[in-house]
Amino acid sequence: MSRGGMKTQIAENSIVALGDNEFETGVINVPGNTTIKKGVVLKRDGGKFAPVMNTETEKPIAVNPFDIENDTNSAVDLSLRAIISGPVRADLLTVNGAVTTVDQNDMLRGVTIIPIKANDISRTE
Repeated sequence: MSRGGMKTQIAENSIVALGDNEFETGVINVPGNTTIKKGVVLKRDGGKFAPVMNTETEKPIAVNPFDIENDTNSAVDLSLRAIISGPVRADLLTVNGAVTTVDQNDMLRGVTIIPIKANDISRTE
């Protein structure tokens, strides 16, 4: 896109983890033909991770750092390294498809995941 001779370019490589993070290797069940997006807040579901749908009834304990794609027709268990501690980009965090609220971010701070408002340096104008 050009605007008066200026070009806009969006680099789609923003990352969730902001450094000095701790990770836990685990498994997450991904439904068929679905992608669990980076920034999804996770809970424990038995021995696996699962997306948090409601922070009123579920306890968030981790964040998904990268898109996890399942392009098959059936659900599969896939490996991931979930962020369990450290600073993360607040603008990329989601619960049930919506950006996290201040209260949800405070809940994450209680489990040592620190949502931080950050300028998106992957966007240039």
